Amino acid sequence: MRKIVLLFVFFFLQMVFADFDYSVENTNFTISQEAFLPVEDKDYIYNYDRLRFRGDYTQESYFATVIADAVNYLGHKYISSVSYTYVKEQESDTPFKTQTSYHNYGEGEVYAKLYRLYGGYEDGENRIVLGLQNITMGVGRIWTPSNLFNPINSYAFEPDEVFGVAALTYTRHISEMSKLTGVVSQKKDKSYKYAVRYKSYFGFADIAINSVYSDETQMLAYEIEGNLA
Repeated sequence: MRKIVLLFVFFFLQMVFADFDYSVENTNFTISQEAFLPVEDKDYIYNYDRLRFRGDYTQESYFATVIADAVNYLGHKYISSVSYTYVKEQESDTPFKTQTSYHNYGEGEVYAKLYRLYGGYEDGENRIVLGLQNITMGVGRIWTPSNLFNPINSYAFEPDEVFGVAALTYTRHISEMSKLTGVVSQKKDKSYKYAVRYKSYFGFADIAINSVYSDETQMLAYEIEGNLA
């Protein structure tokens, strides 16, 4: 019993001296949309609302982040459409579910989802992150063919809204201008995807070499980003 009390006191003291910041934001759209499928000949007016909670925990070199959403679609005509069924089929490619089932309340549907959940360690030379996170490769603003981990979701109203990846990432900062990153992620079918990325500044632009391997994909790509001015 004494050991349990001492352990509790230890973790309590750690929490006291840690920093925890949180925020709540809301995104709301009212959309007038024409059906984009040949099987439908309808117009929809519906409302999309996303309530987001974000919490960030930091303790010296350790950190953790959680982002959770409550998403609501309001508009009986839209949620009964074929177009909406395609929206509902979009899910994260992870070995665990990141969202609840859709709850229908007549005029609309609502569900909750875990958008990000990760923790890690970072010092001046190393950064390691484990959990549901965003892994980007490439510099395309609309479409990036080398971004095989977190591609843009064409059904999302905001381009930067992408599904998280269950992964372990490690980055080694070789110098102020270059870094090497390794990634291991697990997909819904329990198979793994691996990646290695080296990025450095070469006097005129940032250049990176990306390599991705999985059972279905083998990719070697490069990216260049610079300011022509």
